[in-house]
Formats: sequence, structure tokens, C-alpha cells
Amino acid sequence: MKLQHNMANTALASTLCLVGACTLPAKTAAPVTETRLVIQPAPPSEAEQLLAFAVKFRKLEAREAAADRDSLRAIAARERSDFARIKLAIALSLAAPLTATEDGDVLATLETMVGGAPAADAELRGLATILHSAAAERRKLRDQVRELQAKAGQARREDTREAETRALRAKVEELEAKLLALKSIDRSVNRRTEPK
Repeated sequence: MKLQHNMANTALASTLCLVGACTLPAKTAAPVTETRLVIQPAPPSEAEQLLAFAVKFRKLEAREAAADRDSLRAIAARERSDFARIKLAIALSLAAPLTATEDGDVLATLETMVGGAPAADAELRGLATILHSAAAERRKLRDQVRELQAKAGQARREDTREAETRALRAKVEELEAKLLALKSIDRSVNRRTEPK
């Protein structure tokens, strides 16, 4: 009976706890806070930075551009990173006037990226390939122009020689005509002076 009584007390205590819990004041809900999701654009890739540099570099005065090129040469030599090499190649490619020297420097600067081990960044390797190909094509075109100029010079010299030869022939013909005229005069004089 004691056991039943203990169980009854336990049941009663549990019921009272449940009823008490129901009558407790409700917790006040936390105020709703507004959550804003801020999406920041990803920082520009190295390739995007290089393209932005090219746009900015084009607007520089010749003196500023030359100073920047010198500075970029020093940075590329010191850092030896693909980014620094391509930045220098862009600056060299935008030189005005663009000479064979700049193209040669572009080719030398990018040779390891294009012909050697792959660059870590495929975009950088793509940019390097474009710049290298453009410099190689300009070099090829310069060589063709130089060859055509040499041929044109040779043709002019040959034309000059032909003209000189024609002039000499005309002079020889003129002298031969004069010589014949002199011989004719001489014969006529000889005939007059011959005793009869």
C-alpha cells in the first residue's frame, strides 16, 4: 500500500508540475531582427587587372609611359612572376612608336610562359600567348617589309644601271655618228686636196 501511495504522490506531483508549467507566463519572443545579405563582388582576377592596366597605360603621355616601362622592367626582373612579366609585355607592346626592340623584349619576356612550363593561371597563359603571338607576327611582318624594301632597292639600282647603260649606249651611238661624220668630212677634204 505504501508503494501505491508513493506512486500516487509521484503522479500527483507530476500532474501539478504540468499544470504549473502551463500557467507560467510565456517567454517573450525576441524581437525580429532584419538580416541583410551583402554580396560583394569577387576581387578582379589577375587577367582582369592586367586588362585594366592596359587601358590605363594607353592614356599615358609618352614620357610617363617610358618611365613606367623602366619601372616595370625592374619589377619583372626582381619578382620574376608571370603577372609582372605580362604587365611589362603589355607596356612594351603599347610603346609608341613600336619598334623591333620592344617586340624582341616582349618575345624574350614571355618565352618561358609560352614555350616552357605552364603558368599557374590559364588566363595569364592565354594573355601571354596572345601578346607573344602578336609580337612574333609583327617581327615577321617587319622582316617581310625589310626584304621587300631590299628587293625594291635592288630593282631601283638595276633600273638605274639600265638607265645608265641606255644613256651610255646613246652616247656611244652619238659618238659613232660624230666619228662617221668626221670621217666623211675627212674624206671629202682629202678628195678636194688630192692633186688632180
